[in-house]
Amino acid sequence: MNEYDQQAADFLAKHNITFSYKLANTKKPSWDEDRACNHFIATFKRGKKKLSFDFFDSMYNYEKGVIQLSPYSALACCSSELYCPDTFEEFCSDFGYDEDSRSAEKTFRALLKMSKKLRAFFDTEEMREDLGEIQ
Repeated sequence: MNEYDQQAADFLAKHNITFSYKLANTKKPSWDEDRACNHFIATFKRGKKKLSFDFFDSMYNYEKGVIQLSPYSALACCSSELYCPDTFEEFCSDFGYDEDSRSAEKTFRALLKMSKKLRAFFDTEEMREDLGEIQ
């Protein structure tokens, strides 16, 4: 097991979280519908709490025939989506988007929705101390 996979395994064990995924391939990423990649539904569970989300893998893995999703990849995705600015204007400023872009607004709304789901599943310590370390 490499150090990244170990990092994910340690995080999941420490916080009593299970990870599963399903290869769905039912849709393409909204930001690039021509992109060739696998679409997974990733799920984290703890007790009665459950967090499921779409995960679009790399084109490299798709071309190599990799049809597995590592917990590390899913957690790294969550880590990168924890922070969402409070306003669309802040989002554009922080991430370099044009405030007149409908596409940027769609991206902001998707990030805001995912960020809320993440904050509902992971507690403050997990987000600040541990999940933030997975990148």
